[in-house]
Amino acid sequence: MSDWSKRLPEAIDAAIRNVAAFGDTDLFPNPIEAVLFNQAPRKTRHAVIELHQSFSKTGRLHAPETLRALFPVGQFGYRLGSQIDPVWNLYLLSLVILAGPEIESARTSKLEHAVFSYRFIAPDNSGRIFDPEKGWRSFSTQVMSLCSEHSFTVVCDLADFYHRINSKMVISALLKCGVAKSLALRIGSVLSKLGTNVFGLPVGGPASRLLAEAILIPVDELLKSKDVQFCRFVDDIRLFSSSEAHSRLQLADLSMELLQRKFSLQKTKTRILASKDLLAELKMGQSMELAPTKVGALGSVELRRMLLAKSLFDPYSGLRAQREKRLEEFAAQPGAIQFLRREFSKPIVSPALARNALSALTFMETKEAAESLIFLIDPRRQRAVLPVIGKLLQVLTEQSSRLDLESKHKLRKLLMALLQDKASAIQLPAIQALGIRALQKLPAGKDPEVTQMLREKFQTPQQTLVRKEILMLYGIWGMEQELHRLIQGPKLGSAWERRALAWGAALTPSLKRKTNKASSPNKDICEKLCTNWLTSSKSSTVLRHQADAL
Repeated sequence: MSDWSKRLPEAIDAAIRNVAAFGDTDLFPNPIEAVLFNQAPRKTRHAVIELHQSFSKTGRLHAPETLRALFPVGQFGYRLGSQIDPVWNLYLLSLVILAGPEIESARTSKLEHAVFSYRFIAPDNSGRIFDPEKGWRSFSTQVMSLCSEHSFTVVCDLADFYHRINSKMVISALLKCGVAKSLALRIGSVLSKLGTNVFGLPVGGPASRLLAEAILIPVDELLKSKDVQFCRFVDDIRLFSSSEAHSRLQLADLSMELLQRKFSLQKTKTRILASKDLLAELKMGQSMELAPTKVGALGSVELRRMLLAKSLFDPYSGLRAQREKRLEEFAAQPGAIQFLRREFSKPIVSPALARNALSALTFMETKEAAESLIFLIDPRRQRAVLPVIGKLLQVLTEQSSRLDLESKHKLRKLLMALLQDKASAIQLPAIQALGIRALQKLPAGKDPEVTQMLREKFQTPQQTLVRKEILMLYGIWGMEQELHRLIQGPKLGSAWERRALAWGAALTPSLKRKTNKASSPNKDICEKLCTNWLTSSKSSTVLRHQADAL
């Protein structure tokens, strides 16, 4: 047994804590299996070890089912997100945690204040595996400091970075970091089975984030070897120099290094700026915090500047609303709701303003938050909210528990209209899945319109993302007839759907004993883990409370 295999159980426990605390990705709805991981960590660890010990056989008989979906970016762009089978995701994260010390040791030292993204730390009891003191905020602060010391700054980032990374590149990078060959090869094998060689690194999870950092180590080393003063956060790179000509040479060197590694810079986002101009932009973001005497005294121009100010929080954390003082202060303004109504009544809204406005909803009083959500979810606002529709649906899901029944009723009707709209981006499976997850929090009883809509959506083939959310909704809403019909019907083809049906049945007391019938006789490791726990007596006391908390 290799040394890293002996340490695998400890790494699995760290991975379980991380997923329980932070989720598996920041794009998709949290998987219901996370409830089990939190409630039965020993059984979960055993399942991951079983996958490890039978890796070749399991990968051949039960290839991991990875869900992939497009998410809107801007008015016309898309990016591809991936949600990995929950047990395989834990296994990959465990392996990457084992490789973490070698990756971190090979990177530019934190003391050099150059690379700020996802600095690995020994896993702690809170589930963290990245240093909370190093991140987008410290990156932004260092950029401002270096702008003050240099005349010119190159602002650039890589094009389609994650999607250009394949398993061979990862293995090579890990070996250069000093990771044990057998561990590097195993990580590469897992990535191959997850489709990395076709789709690139899965976007959204911590394992990919650390592997991506290993890939970029040679780029950092090149910049250091040429005495370039630089800062990097993932694929966002800033280069500093004393002249525009020198900046152009720096940019040429960086471009050549990247091309040799099959990467390139985004041409439309690459700029050479006078540092004083960039510094002025960044300082404007920090100047938006209000003195107590000014609260309530801002007009629309100042409110707009608050939301458009350069953010100091991590832009790579996807959909989840983040706490920032200026957003709390915006939410406290008497004119905040009226401002949002005006801005989102326009055909196109600034993406930065829209994202920050949705984050600010978290800090509004309950009545104001309800009014804002009702206004924003209205299909008439569809074009304006389209670039941030995923985040809007996630904020709705998170905030629904504090809304009154009347507001929930209004939101349900509007959400139904949105889900039934034929506009292309709204019909993306990922957006539909997020919408149905939000609908789970807005019970409709036996509303025939809702039932018919869900039945129609469930009939759409190859829409596992949507179908599994519908199955969970049936269980949460206690729709026994719908679940019974599906349990008695043909076996579902997707393991994600079979597990969701088993969970739905387990949430319905009269169907709990039929949980096994919802599963496949040829279960994979994750399905066996779920079925065994769902049929145990311990699951009954926590099931509904935990499902409601997702």
